[in-house]
Amino acid sequence: MSSTRTAPAPGRLPAMTSERGRAHRWGSAIAFEWTKLTGVRSTLWLVLAGTLLTLGGTLLIGASARASGENGFATAAPAPLFAVQTISFTQVAVLLVAVFAFTAEYSNGSIRTTLLSVPGRGRVLIAKSVVLAAMSVVIGSALVLLGTLAASAAAAEYGTFTGAQLGHAVLGTAVSLALTSVFVLGVAAALRSTAGTILTMFVVLYALSSVLPIFGQGWLTDLGAYLPGTAAGVLVTDAADPYGSATALAVLAGWAGAGLGVGYLALRYRDV
Repeated sequence: MSSTRTAPAPGRLPAMTSERGRAHRWGSAIAFEWTKLTGVRSTLWLVLAGTLLTLGGTLLIGASARASGENGFATAAPAPLFAVQTISFTQVAVLLVAVFAFTAEYSNGSIRTTLLSVPGRGRVLIAKSVVLAAMSVVIGSALVLLGTLAASAAAAEYGTFTGAQLGHAVLGTAVSLALTSVFVLGVAAALRSTAGTILTMFVVLYALSSVLPIFGQGWLTDLGAYLPGTAAGVLVTDAADPYGSATALAVLAGWAGAGLGVGYLALRYRDV
């Protein structure tokens, strides 16, 4: 009894090999960036500083809400809200990790090693973004959980909350912090400068939303509503004003995409 063998379709094996090669290159690039980002002490210290500031801030806000409530003031609020109020400022520690992810390599010259190890400029930027976004999701979620526990303990009955409120705060913070970190990473890739990136970050995320309404121009006030800081606030609090969570997510994604676009153009067309 004879047996027949089916020959592989022409081009199938090379295509499979090519796909595996691309997957391996992407996996190696992401692993490379993960090792670099987690292998420096500054990342650990910044995350630790953000955690301590969050715990301290939420304890203070929770204790203040309890004291005010016991004195007859209407200060009761869900404990997750106290946590996200604190994280809106302590997130700077996490965003600094995004700043140093590029600027530190330019300052010490290791960016040349990075671009030799991973020749594709877009792959370098995306790999850094994936690692940074994943780290931001984990850190943001953990900070909300820890902050909520601290605020709840300090506020007692003035900080009661539901599981849905906690879940929304965790998800909103994780997503907003990830997208904001990616935006900052793109700015860092474009500017190279640590000081310049930090200044730009503070202006865009914090200063402009307070400065634009001063001019009394309606279009400037409207523009301020679409800054990343405002969108992040809507996303973590599920506020309806000035728009809903879906629009806030789109605004943050737009800023993240714009940051990556500018960063890619700088990496692609500017000499190292």
